Amino acid sequence: MEVIDLCDTTAEEDDIQYIVDDNIDFRGFSALDHGSEDSDEEFVLPDFGEIRSSQPQPSQVKTTRKRTAEPDVIDLEDSQPEEVPPPRKRGRKDPALTAGEKAEKAAQRKAEAERKKLEKENEKRLKAQQKEAEKAAKEAQKNADKAHNALNALVSSKGETLVDLTIQIPRALWDSETFKKIRETLEERLRNEYETASSKPAPVTWKPVAVKEFDEDARFGGIDNLITWKRHVYARYDEVNKQWEPVTPSWQVQGVYLMYFNLMELLRIYNGSENELSRRLGVLRRVLGRHHQLFIMIEGFHSSTSNSNFKRGEKPKLEQLFVKLQLEHNCFIVHSPAKDSTVNWLCNLTGDIGRKPYKLIESSHLPFYSQKDGVPKIEGGDHKSTLGTYQNMLYQINSVKEPLIRNMTSKRFPTLRSLFEAYQDPTKPEREKESLLIGIPMNPASRARAVTVGRVISSRVYSVFTADNGLNLVGGK
Repeated sequence: MEVIDLCDTTAEEDDIQYIVDDNIDFRGFSALDHGSEDSDEEFVLPDFGEIRSSQPQPSQVKTTRKRTAEPDVIDLEDSQPEEVPPPRKRGRKDPALTAGEKAEKAAQRKAEAERKKLEKENEKRLKAQQKEAEKAAKEAQKNADKAHNALNALVSSKGETLVDLTIQIPRALWDSETFKKIRETLEERLRNEYETASSKPAPVTWKPVAVKEFDEDARFGGIDNLITWKRHVYARYDEVNKQWEPVTPSWQVQGVYLMYFNLMELLRIYNGSENELSRRLGVLRRVLGRHHQLFIMIEGFHSSTSNSNFKRGEKPKLEQLFVKLQLEHNCFIVHSPAKDSTVNWLCNLTGDIGRKPYKLIESSHLPFYSQKDGVPKIEGGDHKSTLGTYQNMLYQINSVKEPLIRNMTSKRFPTLRSLFEAYQDPTKPEREKESLLIGIPMNPASRARAVTVGRVISSRVYSVFTADNGLNLVGGK
């Protein structure tokens, strides 16, 4: 219920109800109570000041506003704000602390500040170390990827592999005047070949031609004219992952050996003993075995001025001896007319040795051929026909050329299905299936001497068409 001041002129008359207390003095209103309507007495208004002075307490006179809902009662005493204590001043020192306690607290605050500072410095240092470690790891991974890509880059030129090889020459041959010009020209030629193929300068540390170590000479019974090759090996081929993997670098002697003779040295050895050449080759074969390649290079044997150096009937005897040596010791005779030809031959042989492992792996995988790759259109076939597709599949296999494909598809196995049925025949043993292509002509019919398929190529075709793993090496023998 609201309490309304009676002197409030804004209150509406209809909204005010007067509650009269018995203690209120209404003597000023006697004329109203006892007078009549016809009374001639003058009506005197009461003194409202006196009435206001004699006004009861607010608890005695109350007014109510008509409301439909329950009225609110406002307690004027409750509306007074509560006293808020004044804020405590910061930094007040407790006067009760002694000087020692103050010093101890100051030392504690200083130690805590030092500890926090040290923690921040350690955290900052650890973050910097972690950032440096992550940066180093990224750089190492980047370098590893770069080295891996360089290691597995396609090698398509002999000159690119020359930097990994060194020609080893015996001391006696190195110091001889007849070979001095050859080795100097050879070293310059090898460097030029490498720089041309790789488009970058040759390493300063690379020694294309070097003196062979004495202990290697001793292995071969004092043979002083044996030239060898060694390779800087820093990767091996992983047949499972089909990629080159790095290994600990090392030098490995290659399986190629060459005995160098100029004409005058050859005649001196031959005239001393006709069996000396055969003896030397016999020593090499006993040390090396039958699987290493052995060359005998003779310089000046077929030159225009060589005939004057032979005795009567000596040249035919030497030619017969060369044939005998090839048959007995499985070696190759190489004739060089002059020193320039010797340099060219040694340079080419070095390039062949350098590219040999890459070439074997390259020929051990089936390349992808399209019509744009120069695949010949074999007679009777078409690139878009079933027969043409069958012939292109055969053409992908190493050493399987056009004449063999034509003879194979026209006479022996005209369709791919016929070839598969022969390979899957359960009545034939495995070795017989590998030999199905033996005897098929490999050269055109116009050739006087017929060359037929042997066991190696026949077995290779069988492996290609029956292997379960498409990533297996086919073989490049």
